[in-house]
Amino acid sequence: ENGDGIATFFIQRMFLKRLIGDSHRTPTPHYPLEDSLLNCSYCLSKSQFLINPAKGFSSLFELRKLNMDRWVGKIAVVTGASAGIGQGIAKLLAEEGMIVVAVARREDRLKELAASTRSKKGGKVVPCAADITKNDQLLKVIQQADALGGISVLVNNAGTAINTQVTDGEIDKWRTMFELNVFAMGGLVREALKSMKKTGIVGHIINISSISAYGVPDGTGKHVYNGTKHAVRLVTEGIRAELTAAKSKVKITMVSPGLVDTEIFGVGDWEVERMRALPILKPEDVALACVQVLSTPPHVLCTDYIIRPVGETIPA
Repeated sequence: ENGDGIATFFIQRMFLKRLIGDSHRTPTPHYPLEDSLLNCSYCLSKSQFLINPAKGFSSLFELRKLNMDRWVGKIAVVTGASAGIGQGIAKLLAEEGMIVVAVARREDRLKELAASTRSKKGGKVVPCAADITKNDQLLKVIQQADALGGISVLVNNAGTAINTQVTDGEIDKWRTMFELNVFAMGGLVREALKSMKKTGIVGHIINISSISAYGVPDGTGKHVYNGTKHAVRLVTEGIRAELTAAKSKVKITMVSPGLVDTEIFGVGDWEVERMRALPILKPEDVALACVQVLSTPPHVLCTDYIIRPVGETIPA
C-alpha cells in the first residue's frame, strides 16, 4: 500500500485469475461484477483507489463512494439512541440527511443529541422518549415516525447485558434482557413492516446484535445474554425468510460487532476496566457499518455484517 493505491496477492489471484480467467467463476447476471467490487471496496474504504485488473495493474479507478442519497429526507427510527452505539448511529444518519426519530427513555439525553447534531444535507434528530418494552410506548414510536412521513429505516439497537448465570441466576434478570433485546426488537420490526406496507415504502431494517450470536462464551454469567443474541440472529433470519416468501423488497440485516466501548459495561457486574483494556471498537465504527449496509444498491442484500476490533481474541 502506498497511499494512492493498493495491490495485493488477493486482488491479483481472486479478481484477475478467478473472475476474469475462469468463466465458470464469473458472477451471474443476477449479481454483477461491479457489485462484487463494491462490496470489496467497503473493506478497502481507507484506500482512495482500487486496482482494476481488467485494464491491468497499472490502471486505477476511484472507489465508488458510499451513497446515501436515496435516504436523504427519509425517516429512520433508531432505538437506544441516548448513548453509545445508538447515539452514534442516530447522529451519523442525521448527518447523512435522514430525519432520525431517536428513541430512548432518557429524554434529556435525546434533546442534547438533537441540539448537537448538524447536517449539511437537511437531516435532523427528533427526540422520542419511550420505553419500548411497553407495547403502548412501542406503538407511539411508530406513530411518531408515520406522522413525519412513514418509516424507511429501522435500527433496532436498544439492548442490555446483565451478568447472571443459568444454573442459579435470577429469572427476573433473564426476563429483563429478553424483554428488551428480543421481544421489543421483534415488536418494532412487526410494526415497522406494517407501516411500510401501508405507505408502500421499500425500507431497510437493521438489527444490532453481537458476535455473541455466533458462539458460546467461556465465562459464566454471560450465557443468558448470549442466548438473547442467538435469539436475535434466528428471529432476524426468520423475518428474512418471511419477507422472501411474501416477495417483499424490504431488506433486513444483522450487524454484529465485537467488543464496543459503551455504557452497557456499567450494567450488572461486568469487569469494566479489564474489558476496556482489550482491543475495542468505538460506537462510531458500528455507525459507519450501518451506513455501509444502507449504501448497498436496492438489489443487493447484506444479510450479516460482523465487525471486530483488530487484535480481538475473546471468543464469541
